[in-house]
Amino acid sequence: MDFSRSIRLARAARGMSQRDLATATELDSSYISLIEAGKRVPSMVVLEKVAEALRIPLYLFVLLGSEPEDLRGAPPEKINELARHLLNAIVETESTWNDR
Repeated sequence: MDFSRSIRLARAARGMSQRDLATATELDSSYISLIEAGKRVPSMVVLEKVAEALRIPLYLFVLLGSEPEDLRGAPPEKINELARHLLNAIVETESTWNDR
């Protein structure tokens, strides 16, 4: 799994600097930089903190950070659940944008 790009994009979309994200997650900004550069893989605890700080559901980070081979062998009901969550998030995001 590679969370570097999804964290970087989500952080930028929220208008946060790496320092802002570090402060919000109580992590060191150099650690955030290493994660975004793909040089460190965050633990689930760190990923939860980042997701909360960015106001993005954890399952979206898991899905966005997954490679096809990461999901291979996963129970079909779990993959379907992830797909449902992703579709719901897209619909919610779309309605938020339409309300602007």
